Amino acid sequence: MENTFDLGSRVVLKTFLGINKPPRNTPNSENFWVLIGLKGVIFSTEKKLHPAYPKRGKRVLVRFDEDIRKYGLHCHNELDNCLWLFIDDLDITDTTVRRINP
Repeated sequence: MENTFDLGSRVVLKTFLGINKPPRNTPNSENFWVLIGLKGVIFSTEKKLHPAYPKRGKRVLVRFDEDIRKYGLHCHNELDNCLWLFIDDLDITDTTVRRINP
């Protein structure tokens, strides 16, 4: 059965940009690999391509369960604890739809 990554689906970050370790000399503010293993929820039904990585496929907006600012990361959007992540960097943990509070 194929994962659908629907609104409200629970996910876990398994890789970032398809790899599980950051490239050498990655600045701390861009080291999104520290989030691997964190869980969250699909927060938008929109799926979109990244202009710099169109061959990586679509991304979905994920709202993490914990405050990702404590890792010193740039969120690159206006929503707290949310990042646009490539679908193939995620695993579904639960497809039960939950109410999402912005």
